[in-house]
Amino acid sequence: MKNRDMRIMLSDRITELFRLLQCGNTEIARFAGCSPSNISRLKRGLTRPKPGSRSALRLAEGIYRYADYENMLGMLGELCHTAETSAGTMVPAIAAWLYEESDYSPPRAVVPKSKLRLERQRQSFGERLDKAMTLLGITNGQLAGALNIDSSLVSRYRSGVLYPNRNEQIKERLCEHLMGRAERAKRRSSLRCAASRQKT
Repeated sequence: MKNRDMRIMLSDRITELFRLLQCGNTEIARFAGCSPSNISRLKRGLTRPKPGSRSALRLAEGIYRYADYENMLGMLGELCHTAETSAGTMVPAIAAWLYEESDYSPPRAVVPKSKLRLERQRQSFGERLDKAMTLLGITNGQLAGALNIDSSLVSRYRSGVLYPNRNEQIKERLCEHLMGRAERAKRRSSLRCAASRQKT
């Protein structure tokens, strides 16, 4: 097989593996201890290290460490045909799989732990926000107007689709507004009780 075809094969396998692991260049680069641009070049087929080279093993190590962190080694082992999940066994198995030229059957996808945590966080926040808004009789439009955001964003927060984890300003204004409404309606204790029941 020509070198160009081998690059395409390696690129395709990296792309498929990243899809299964639900990760990107940055995550793998962090665990591999290299630049995301290095991973990008491999994924795009612009470079192809030799099988067994330090670059190939570094990529395999990054993939292994990411899968280990995300509790996805079982799925990765199924893909690489090994039940042994130690680094000593799996890293060479991953590297060998990346350079295989045969077809393969992808394993059942597994949701990474970080995505599960985020999903639980969003759902918990949405449930609490919905309970507080219902208790205080606040509509999506009213809360959106108070926070100066779009009402569709409030709807996504309330349904658990989104969580304002990267916007401390919105979270602070949201809490202040809800507590202010509860104070005025003399329902602060009810709001606290509702939040307490939601945690349990």
